Amino acid sequence: MQKSILIRDTGISVLDILNLLSRGSTYKQVIALYPQITMADIMTTAQLAKEVIECILVDTSNICLESEIRLNTKVLNITQIRAKHPRAYEKWDAQEDRSLTELFRKGHRINQLAEILQRQPGAIGSRLKQLGLISQQQKVS
Repeated sequence: MQKSILIRDTGISVLDILNLLSRGSTYKQVIALYPQITMADIMTTAQLAKEVIECILVDTSNICLESEIRLNTKVLNITQIRAKHPRAYEKWDAQEDRSLTELFRKGHRINQLAEILQRQPGAIGSRLKQLGLISQQQKVS
């Protein structure tokens, strides 16, 4: 049986919140998904994770979370891209597809959707095509 640390009396696991944050969810998105928690709960969760890491690791100087993808001769530095688009190259989930669909149908533009969903505009256009919300031939901008 896996043990979990719960946030106050909410029944929500600290690991659930850390998983959302590690996938690039914003604090607003986390709170929207779990309205019973607060910003303070999220900050406390992050502080707990930091303290656990500090207890486990003595020397963190050799840890590098930077990654890159090589496409032919072009190198994409994921860390740099994610500085601007935190969810870049992450797998789309059902909730994100629903949010994209709803916001697109409400009239949001590609750049607005990219900002809200923390993805690159090209990824938004591609996903809209995959979901059948725009035609394959339609240019996205």
